Amino acid sequence: MTTSITNPPLTPNSTIGNGIYRSEKLMLLLSNMESPPNFTSFLFFLSLTLIASSILVSGNSESDALYALKQSLSDPQNVLASWDPSLVTPCQWDLGDSNLSGHLVPELANLQNLQYFEIYNNNIDGVIPLELGNLKSLVSLDLYQNRISGNIPRELGNMKNLLFLRLNDNKLSGILPKEVQSLPNIRVL
Repeated sequence: MTTSITNPPLTPNSTIGNGIYRSEKLMLLLSNMESPPNFTSFLFFLSLTLIASSILVSGNSESDALYALKQSLSDPQNVLASWDPSLVTPCQWDLGDSNLSGHLVPELANLQNLQYFEIYNNNIDGVIPLELGNLKSLVSLDLYQNRISGNIPRELGNMKNLLFLRLNDNKLSGILPKEVQSLPNIRVL
C-alpha cells in the first residue's frame, strides 16, 4: 500500500530544515498492512523519509552558496529574478553593471566549479571573504568599481589557476600580499 502526501511547492524564500527548497511529494511506503499503522511506526517512517529527502535536496552546496549570495544582495533591477536554485554546476556568474548592493558571502567558497565571477561596477561593500581563496577553479575574479573595503586577503594567493584579478576602484587598504603577487598564471592584476 502506498500513501502519498502532497505539499504545495515552496519557493527559494521558504525553507524547511537545512536547505530544503522544494518539496513536491512525500512518499511513505507502507507494506503488508492489514490494520492502520501505530503512531510510533508512522513517525519512524516519516523521520527516515524526511532525513533522506534532506540529504538529497540540501546536497547541492553550490546552489546553497549562490542562494546565500542572492539573499545578501539588494537587486533593484531584478537581474537575479531568473536565478535557478536547481543549477548544479555553475561555472560562470556575470553580474557586472547590475546595480547590485550588499556584500560578498563566505559561502561562495563552496562554488568549486566556478571559473568566472564577475560582479564589477556595482555597489558591493564589506570585505573580500578570505574563503574565496578556496576557489581552485577560478580563472577570473572581477570585483572592480565597487565599495569593497579592508585588506586584500593573502588567501587569494591559493587560486593558482587565476588569470585575471581586478580589484581596482574600491576602498581597499594595505598592500597587495606577496602570495597574490606571486600567482603563477596571473596576467591582469
